[in-house]
Amino acid sequence: MLTKATTVILASATLMTMTACGGEFRHPDTSGCRVELTVRPFYKDLMARDGVPTAQKAQNLETLYGHYFSTFCQGELRIGRRGDVSYVDELDRFLSAPENAEVMSLCDSVYDGIDIDAKMSDAFSCFRALFPGRPYPTDVYCHFSGFNDRMFVDSTFISFGIEHYLGPKCRFYDWLQIPPYARRTRDTPWIVSDLVKAWIYATMPETSGREDVLTALIYQGKTLYAVHSCLPDIDEATLFGMSDEQLEWCRANESRMWAYLAEHKLLYSTVLLDRSKIVNEAPFTAYFGNKSPGRASLYCAYNIVRGYMKTHPETTLGQLMDNPDAQEILQSSRYNP
Repeated sequence: MLTKATTVILASATLMTMTACGGEFRHPDTSGCRVELTVRPFYKDLMARDGVPTAQKAQNLETLYGHYFSTFCQGELRIGRRGDVSYVDELDRFLSAPENAEVMSLCDSVYDGIDIDAKMSDAFSCFRALFPGRPYPTDVYCHFSGFNDRMFVDSTFISFGIEHYLGPKCRFYDWLQIPPYARRTRDTPWIVSDLVKAWIYATMPETSGREDVLTALIYQGKTLYAVHSCLPDIDEATLFGMSDEQLEWCRANESRMWAYLAEHKLLYSTVLLDRSKIVNEAPFTAYFGNKSPGRASLYCAYNIVRGYMKTHPETTLGQLMDNPDAQEILQSSRYNP
């Protein structure tokens, strides 16, 4: 665990780090590869109390939304397909649940207050320019699934659950006993970056087959770098899902975090618990003490990838994401925090 002395913030070092980031991420030329996206509020049609019998409603929604609706029912509601014996009863049970109706008014007020079409279109236009030839979403939906998945992705679309962006103080998160650290990004400023990240996870998964901590870290670092490239104006606190204070902690303690991981031989650990403590969402990073933010080591991973791309300016983002060799990326990055 990092000692108390390691938590001291060095203002001059922080200023140098912030200055060094300037100008690195620029908007790519998206002429000829623009993507124009508009969120389709599927959840409003699904949850509308219109008096239509459930069987007829299912047929109407399938006509209107096609493959998306059937995918939603199977993957999110997990009620099977239209025509299955229990399909209509299960859908009716979901639509008539009183607790779902109670959430709807807040979902509507939040959804009606967001305006993300332009930012989302620009982000995926950047994605298309930076990853030529790769699939990109042609449709974006907003769903409600009773607090199941925040995002789900198919070959041509991506969908986000509005119930996951009701604000960190939402009373429904109290009822669900969602801890405070897991609520920070449950707010509308994170929707677009979450969409980009989810698309990257789905279309460019980690493929090395290795299960050590370093591989997991570098994959997360590559993903963050790709998100930042698609959203060149995103601030780092939003990128990392941290508060400004948590980000400052990472900047001040970067070298100590990295030294701890190396000295305690955690980078090449294949123990699932080690990987979970270092990479997964948590109130703090166990090895670095309770003053640290959860997933603090991703700050190191992100800077390793930045270093790698600076030393390999000929490398495209597609080549970066396709490179499964975490050790090679680390060594070539000349990382020395």
